[in-house]
Amino acid sequence: MLSSGENPLYVAEQMGHADWSMLISVYSRWMPSVDNLAGQRVADANSKVWDSLDLLMASKRTADESCMSDVDDTDDDLDEDAFEM
Repeated sequence: MLSSGENPLYVAEQMGHADWSMLISVYSRWMPSVDNLAGQRVADANSKVWDSLDLLMASKRTADESCMSDVDDTDDDLDEDAFEM
């Protein structure tokens, strides 16, 4: 399983080990070499997520500012006679 690239934690669980440290120390020679680009792919994926989040937040701010500019802060529309008792 390890030589086919299966997750070492999964293999350790299947073999009944409490953690995967023993599995790594004994069977690491049968594990495929480390993919040097794996960390870069994760970083690229995270970058895309953060860029999307930035765009979403910017569009929300623009929408909120647009809504606030439509609000009239004056009390000219109130009929003060309607509130007299």
